[in-house]
Amino acid sequence: MLSASELFQQAVALAQAGQREQAREALNRLLLSEPRHELAWLWLTNLTDGTDEQLKTLAPALTHNPTSPRLKERQNQLLRQQQAEHNRLAARAQDHFHNAQVALKEGRPEDALPFLLQSVDMDQRNEQAWLLLAKLVPGLEDQIIALENALTLNPGHATARRQLARLRSLQENSLALGAMYEERGDLHNAQAAYMHAALYPGSEPARAEANQRLEEVQHRIDNPRFKSIAPRTTLLRLTLGPPMVYGLLMAIHAGLNPLYLTPGLCLGGLAVLLGSFLIVLTGLRPKPIFWQNVLGGPGEAREGLARYGLALTGWVMLLGTLALFAWSAYGRLAAR
Repeated sequence: MLSASELFQQAVALAQAGQREQAREALNRLLLSEPRHELAWLWLTNLTDGTDEQLKTLAPALTHNPTSPRLKERQNQLLRQQQAEHNRLAARAQDHFHNAQVALKEGRPEDALPFLLQSVDMDQRNEQAWLLLAKLVPGLEDQIIALENALTLNPGHATARRQLARLRSLQENSLALGAMYEERGDLHNAQAAYMHAALYPGSEPARAEANQRLEEVQHRIDNPRFKSIAPRTTLLRLTLGPPMVYGLLMAIHAGLNPLYLTPGLCLGGLAVLLGSFLIVLTGLRPKPIFWQNVLGGPGEAREGLARYGLALTGWVMLLGTLALFAWSAYGRLAAR
């Protein structure tokens, strides 16, 4: 059996011959019997790849020899080296983050995503990079991971916490998840989510809605020239129709003179706008994400009650206001 001195010399010879793995094995055998062997620890540290791993290898040596000047100097040297490496990575990560911001400002999100991925890979301490990444990565799981990392850095970020809660709720609601993907134009992920909602147990209205959305998404995939319109855009366009008609009637009623517009007519315009919004919202398919987050999906009791209640309120506001306007116009005509 080799002595400690002979085993150390053998390890050094192996290391000098380029047989690093065999040298490490010899040094580890030596340190099992001689844990205070400083030179063995130093050689083992030098035979370890990566500054972080070298520091981990050196840590037990300082436990056995806490006052050793050589070990402390080697540790300080590695710490300085580690800090310099981190600084270089952080600078490169910041450059990538800046490039991502430039790409986003120029309307090139597809170019920004690779820069952000490289940035967080080099420096995971950039909260803003994680927040931007959560907006750009296509997969729900990746969005959740990005927000979790951002909240690890800043637990008090209320907006990120709300977004994370919303995404986690979407994980449990395939129909709402499909609507989110569809709203973003990600039809293949929307198709997968709707298929999951249609096949797995759920309420009959929810499955019917999922099947309907699945057919429409499939039609859009099969017809790539078809230009989809986001639900929010559809909501805005349809909502503005009745208020524009009412505004034209107001202008005629006032003789095209804004000074003759009464407060009642202006309040009527607000009522028409709100009523139109509620009517369109309750009939829109698929429902916007904010609707599903607040009131739930098809088949849920509160969603059905809210849909009928808001639709009725909208029709009452719209038709009631138009009826009052017609009565006012008739009164003016009768007084002449």
